Amino acid sequence: MANRLGVGPATMSRWHRRSVLPAPDLRIGTLELWMWETVRQWGKQRSRFRKRPTRPVPTPDIVDATGVADRLAVDARTIENWIRTGTFPRPDYRWGTIEAWLWETVEAWSRTSLPQLPQVPAPHAASGPTLAATEVTVAPSRSRDPVGEIERIHRYFAELASSLTARGSD
Repeated sequence: MANRLGVGPATMSRWHRRSVLPAPDLRIGTLELWMWETVRQWGKQRSRFRKRPTRPVPTPDIVDATGVADRLAVDARTIENWIRTGTFPRPDYRWGTIEAWLWETVEAWSRTSLPQLPQVPAPHAASGPTLAATEVTVAPSRSRDPVGEIERIHRYFAELASSLTARGSD
């Protein structure tokens, strides 16, 4: 019961001594047994085990070099040149040979390094799980289509956000 409720054995003993637990469904001598449904119903009545409403967490807005070029309204060769010369920030993510950046990283860099460029807003509001800005290595696919790979990765994060949101509403 302690494992299923996510508490330690000492907590269960304390609850038993203080008669906090529900009445057992079966007694065999000194052995007391509960059906899981009894414990589950009891847990629903206790604030410690009630589901707390969860806030939606934003999904990171991740862009590849092409997305950066589109949003900054510059040529893709310009982005390639900035990356090659080390002018552009290091990628936040790396999937095989594909490099990607959090849009907030690019925005912060562009505000200080490119004040003359127009700022293009993100095409959609982000929603879903937040991920730390770290380099992530994903096994390279056999595909030679980097745009398709970014789309596959975007679908993965969207599904992850959806499943985390669904878990929060259970």
